[in-house]
Amino acid sequence: SYKCLKCLKYNIFILFERYPLIISTRFNIPFLLNKCGRGHNVKGEVYEVDEEMLKKLDELQEYPEYYDREIQEIRMEKKDEVEKCWLYLMRNCPDHLLQKPLLVVIKLSR
Repeated sequence: SYKCLKCLKYNIFILFERYPLIISTRFNIPFLLNKCGRGHNVKGEVYEVDEEMLKKLDELQEYPEYYDREIQEIRMEKKDEVEKCWLYLMRNCPDHLLQKPLLVVIKLSR
């Protein structure tokens, strides 16, 4: 999570659809590649944000230049409920990125 962003941490989720999650660039940036059906049912954090914060996140993620933002179904880990959330997916990813190790979860330092 980004400490500079004001938002409410909601829960841990698991994606219903499988997507490749990788770490890449010299800065070790995580990317969720827009290749549905490959990779794993990724586990991550979901946050509740308002429209203003969503605009800031779009800017941070460089949406719509490099990413697609789609609504996806997720399963909340502790509540075992199905919900929908926005998800940023890297579009037009080079095939060589799929050769990297595909992750299930990324541990973020706090």
